[in-house]
Amino acid sequence: MNDDFVRHFRSLDNARLTVPEPLASSKADVTVAEYEIGSDRIRLYVIRDRMSEPDCPLYLHLHGGYFINGHGDRDLCFGAYIARRLKGIAVSVDYPLSPEARYPAALNACVQAVEWLQNQDVFSFSREKMSIGGYSAGANLAVGTAIRQMQKTGNLPFKAISLQYAALDFVTASDEKFRRIGREPENDIIPDILTCYLGENTSVQSDYFVSPLFAPEQALSEFPPTQILTAGKDPLRIESERFAGRLNNAGVKVLLQTFADADHGFMLNFQSEWMSAIEVVASFLATTLRP
Repeated sequence: MNDDFVRHFRSLDNARLTVPEPLASSKADVTVAEYEIGSDRIRLYVIRDRMSEPDCPLYLHLHGGYFINGHGDRDLCFGAYIARRLKGIAVSVDYPLSPEARYPAALNACVQAVEWLQNQDVFSFSREKMSIGGYSAGANLAVGTAIRQMQKTGNLPFKAISLQYAALDFVTASDEKFRRIGREPENDIIPDILTCYLGENTSVQSDYFVSPLFAPEQALSEFPPTQILTAGKDPLRIESERFAGRLNNAGVKVLLQTFADADHGFMLNFQSEWMSAIEVVASFLATTLRP
């Protein structure tokens, strides 16, 4: 394991810009409570709109960062914006990071968060208005969590799923992903990321809990309405489009939208069209959970 890679990758993320308006002020109208659950003390940030009612919707947010970088203020502000638009709750999961905690630790933590939310009596929300989503690695975990929960219980608790520039395919080589969108291959960090996430067990990268693009159709057919946002310049765009096609073929209602001038990470790196994309997510969730 290249410790220098991990330190460098995390330092880049920590050096990102502060949260701009109108996202930054979203926290003024919400309450934020922290809970630690399970023997691993997984931290959940429960962000509640001050005007929410007991039977309000809930959105479970899974942050990105290629399984290496953690939860931050950007995620709290994003969650606050969603909670306000839902007049409900957003829960952000601070799942364990690689390489300190390798696959399937992050996925297990997200599944545990779902089970805790369904069974806790600390705060109220409607179990019939629960949704899940995430960006990049978080979108990967959102799909995996949905499938794992369905396999464990025979029931999918989510009424909506929102995926933003999802990392769904760790089988296709990065160079090929760049070529498919007409870009010259750039510095390839995916092998280092996979080593962090999987350790030496790289044979599981085709497992559909690592590469959800290849999930069985039977599992996908149970998905609720699913929103997929992509960035036109993102090497991961094609795998999201393929996943949207697979969901559509399985009979799932899919809303696919591409932000043509954007690149990977644009929403919470506050790049081209970032606020428009966040509003698209909020509108989809509000419309689906509060019809």
